[in-house]
Amino acid sequence: MRKNKVHRMVLATCLGSLLLVIFYFQSSLNPAAEDRILGTSWHGKSGRSPLQALYDSDQFEQSSLQATHQQRRELLSSVCGRYTRKRRLLTPDDLRHLVVDDVHGLLYCYVPKVACTNWKRVMMVLTGQGKYRDPLEIPANEAHVSSNLRTLSDYSTPEINHRLRNYLKFIFVREPFERLVSAYRNKFTRSYNTAFHKRYGTLRHQDHPRTPAGAQ
Repeated sequence: MRKNKVHRMVLATCLGSLLLVIFYFQSSLNPAAEDRILGTSWHGKSGRSPLQALYDSDQFEQSSLQATHQQRRELLSSVCGRYTRKRRLLTPDDLRHLVVDDVHGLLYCYVPKVACTNWKRVMMVLTGQGKYRDPLEIPANEAHVSSNLRTLSDYSTPEINHRLRNYLKFIFVREPFERLVSAYRNKFTRSYNTAFHKRYGTLRHQDHPRTPAGAQ
């Protein structure tokens, strides 16, 4: 008698476990059924779970960011569109801002005070043929030595046209006022920029020998 009772308990437990497993898989395959079972206690008024709300918020932020970049691309395209073939030819000074990587087919248009030191370091690693491995190990002054990187001004006209048509071209921009403040702090407030102080600081002092009232 006792054995039969134990057998029935074991059988009931197994059947209960089996039903729970079946119920679990059915609800996982059918989100609507899960929502009916759980009710709306963990959903907001809109009927969305917190995870869905977070995902939608992330999508909104991404869309806003994409819209900002699209506006920037359109502005850049409209400004560049003004410079047609009827205008003057590019001079070597114009082309010196375009760093060339023939190994990977890259053209980097660097802009001072827009992370150009670090990007020049990266380009030195890419074009150094093993001479450099870690961009952070390259001294800042070494990144600005002209002989360490080739620019578009080093090539003939057919070679320039070929690279402009076929290489991947990229540029980074920065908020103008932030860039100006960064340049001032880096060039005039750092003690190691003595050459810059002598070259430009003396000219500024000649124009404004007295410190404005209230300036620090």
